[in-house]
Amino acid sequence: MSEQVQMLDSKSLGHGSWPREGIMRVVLISDTHMQHRKLVMPKGDLLIHAGDFTNQGRAKDIKDFDDWLGGLDYRHKIVVFGNHDTETDALAIQKAGRDAVETTIENAIVLKNATVAIVVKYLIWRLQNTDVQGLNVFGSPFTMDPFQIDSWAHKADS
Repeated sequence: MSEQVQMLDSKSLGHGSWPREGIMRVVLISDTHMQHRKLVMPKGDLLIHAGDFTNQGRAKDIKDFDDWLGGLDYRHKIVVFGNHDTETDALAIQKAGRDAVETTIENAIVLKNATVAIVVKYLIWRLQNTDVQGLNVFGSPFTMDPFQIDSWAHKADS
C-alpha cells in the first residue's frame, strides 16, 4: 500500500467563504511529529492538536512547536500532550533518566484530564456581544504503554 498525503484547502472543501456568522470551524490535527511547519493550515476558529507534536519530546522541539502555534491565526488553540511529548511529563523525564525539566505550551490551552468551554461571540445589531455557540472540549494525554518504554509520556498506568 503506497502512502499518499492529500492536501486540502478551504476552496476544495466547498463550505463557502470564511468566517461565517454563527458557525464555528474546528480544525483538528494530531501526530505531526515535528512536521507542523510543513502543514498548510485551513482557516478556523478553534485549533486542537491531539498529541505527538514531537518525536522524542525534547524541550527545544516543544518550544519550536509552541512558537509555531503562536504564529497561527485561530481565536482558540487547545493542545493535548501525547506519549511522544516526553518532556511535558515529569515522571517520563525521570524514568527516561533525562537531565531536563518539565516543559509546557504557552500559546494554547493545555488539557490534562480537563475540560474547557469555548464560546464564539459575535456582535448583534452592533449593540451587544452575544454567545452564539458553546463547545465543551475534554482532553486527556494519558495512554496505555504496552511496550514498557521509559520515555513514553503520560502513562495511564503510572
